[in-house]
Amino acid sequence: MVVTGGPGVGKTTLVNSILMILRAKGVKCLLCAPTGRAAKRLTEATGMEAKTIHRHRHQAARLTDDPRVLIRPAAECLRGCY
Repeated sequence: MVVTGGPGVGKTTLVNSILMILRAKGVKCLLCAPTGRAAKRLTEATGMEAKTIHRHRHQAARLTDDPRVLIRPAAECLRGCY
């Protein structure tokens, strides 16, 4: 899921609400952002560690052979997002 929007539209509130629901259901979540600065801000806002898209993709490729894990280039995931 990609969340976009200008300042004050509720991106942080939306992400925190989704995370609260998913954690209550026992779902493991990974947070990623396009830049290191954005990842730092996401970590501060959610209390969960966030990494860059590139770092998650690189680590997932090394750590798993699980066919349920979908790894796509960041550009492909963000295509069509404004």
